[in-house]
Amino acid sequence: MARYKDIFGGLFWLVVAVGMYYASFSIRILAIGGGSTSFVGSGFMPRLVAIGMVILSLTIMWQSWQKLKFAQTDVNSNEALSFRERYLPVMVSMGLLIAYIAFMEMLGFVIMTAVYLCGQMFILATPEHRRPVLFVVISVVSALAIYYTFVEVFQLMLPENRLF
Repeated sequence: MARYKDIFGGLFWLVVAVGMYYASFSIRILAIGGGSTSFVGSGFMPRLVAIGMVILSLTIMWQSWQKLKFAQTDVNSNEALSFRERYLPVMVSMGLLIAYIAFMEMLGFVIMTAVYLCGQMFILATPEHRRPVLFVVISVVSALAIYYTFVEVFQLMLPENRLF
């Protein structure tokens, strides 16, 4: 069963994505003005994310199926990992996500997104692939690009910095 965990995981996310796509049609459309005929409404982004999730979950399922066909996997390889190696990154990621949500209103979207992305990259990278300066640059550029896209292109409000 452990050999099929990626296939089951991909199948789970496929079902979630299909449910999310279906649920996005029940989102009420916020129309500003008399007759807005734009195809970009309140349900556009959830549908776009759901389509991306479908593509990624199908990709995960296909890749793990290919691995099962062409390679022998060692079922006991994960048993060699200690509790700390296996679960500490997950717990630190959850703490980072909670801090991201908790401090969003006080510090604003750009600062918290940059901190969260940098922290997540540092947690997920192996020790030999950790490049703190590169992580900071990617995090800041990504946070600013996302902020600009949502505020200027999609005309949405994101939490701003209240400190200064």
